[in-house]
Amino acid sequence: MKPKQLKHPFSFENRQVMINDGVLYVPPYVQDYSDFKMPSWKEIFGNENPVSIEYCSGNGRWIADKAKAYPEINWVAVEIRFDRVRKIWAKKQNLNLDNLFIVCGEGVTVSREYFTEASVQETFVNFPDPWPKERHAKHRIIQEPFVEQMGRILKPEGQVTLVTDDPTYSRQMVEVMRSRFRSLYPEPFYLTDDEDYGESYFRDLWLSKGRNIYFHRFTPVNEVKVDLGITSNLNWKELSLPEGKIVWKLEMGLFKGLKQPLSDQAQFQALSFALEEFERALLQPNKKRTAGIVLFEGSADFSKELTWDLEQEAHFREWLDGASEESDWLKRQFTRDICVDFLEVLGSLLPAEIPLILRLRSEELPSHETALQELNKERFQHFELEGVPRGDERSAVGVLLPAEENRDETVIEQVARVIKELEEKGCAFRVIPENFLTMEWEQLDQLLVAPAGITPQGERKLQGFEAAGGEILWIES
Repeated sequence: MKPKQLKHPFSFENRQVMINDGVLYVPPYVQDYSDFKMPSWKEIFGNENPVSIEYCSGNGRWIADKAKAYPEINWVAVEIRFDRVRKIWAKKQNLNLDNLFIVCGEGVTVSREYFTEASVQETFVNFPDPWPKERHAKHRIIQEPFVEQMGRILKPEGQVTLVTDDPTYSRQMVEVMRSRFRSLYPEPFYLTDDEDYGESYFRDLWLSKGRNIYFHRFTPVNEVKVDLGITSNLNWKELSLPEGKIVWKLEMGLFKGLKQPLSDQAQFQALSFALEEFERALLQPNKKRTAGIVLFEGSADFSKELTWDLEQEAHFREWLDGASEESDWLKRQFTRDICVDFLEVLGSLLPAEIPLILRLRSEELPSHETALQELNKERFQHFELEGVPRGDERSAVGVLLPAEENRDETVIEQVARVIKELEEKGCAFRVIPENFLTMEWEQLDQLLVAPAGITPQGERKLQGFEAAGGEILWIES
């Protein structure tokens, strides 16, 4: 059959939700979507096989191939454009794909109104329109309303696969999805090849043009809050645990809720005991379905988190050691270091294989450029950070972050200026701590460096980078 043999069943003036010729039509601006009763998946397919949905199905090549290769799965193609729906419909008819159902409509609306809760095994979004201009970014499908619907319709063990060739959209996908999902891939949370993905028009097109393809895969998580505060009775028998993956949010009062300084041993022992009880009573029985543990949620400016008493002031003076005058920048470094050290000690009491998460409000730091430097991977290498800006880990351009011992406010301002200039020009880059340079220079072409901040070890690394074919661009003071 040919695509044009599928006729649109109504005019715009007479639009309504209906199923016609095996296609569910969900037009925009319908007065009341509840007038249409959506049949169940069993009624549509005649069986109870698992359901997989592809959004933005385009001409249907990918999903038709999948439906043919996996007849034991029920496939649903969601596409907003009728000219493309026609092409999917023709493939369905010509290949006799009884396990393929087609929806002509907008993804969020269709999901919200007609897909039932916890009824779908997998969802796919393949090469959605990236809307590359900033003023158009609001039109991207991967936004909070879509993520909310994915979390609702997926089964607890379900998965979401997102594929794009656009690195900016890829980063947004990761940030938006992490509100309700956990990545099944380690940081930077994507693969550039997936043997099981299959072929599609856009995949072949962009690969032929030499573009990278970014494959992301996520699974739903449920956050469970656990009271581990000093006054907690550590009795969680009444705690209701959801099905599926769990992220534990440990509420220990860090740091504003602590009554004593971080150096207080009795307080530390109480927190340690609470963590041991949490591991025994909750974590170990649910370890296989634990996706992560949130140790701390609060300001990325840790000077706002600590109680600043006489003891803290004395520690700060000792830390300064007379080398510098007091400043907000130095106070942030001092409080960041002692808080992160404290979190690392607490984290060491938990199983090493479980990700430890810090949720930081980076907007409370003076600037975006400040956040990129102060929340760097070297200082937080034992944690996953949420809510913080990241450079583009795929970029061939790097900005060298000087070693801690050579980092002063002058050097930091130079690096911040360069970061701001790169962002204003729309240039992708990544921030690389000096100690990580040899691990990351393989895919790096250019490196911007502030000469005043380089250690002798750093100079040798830069020589090695140049010997490997890299180009160093020195930052002017």
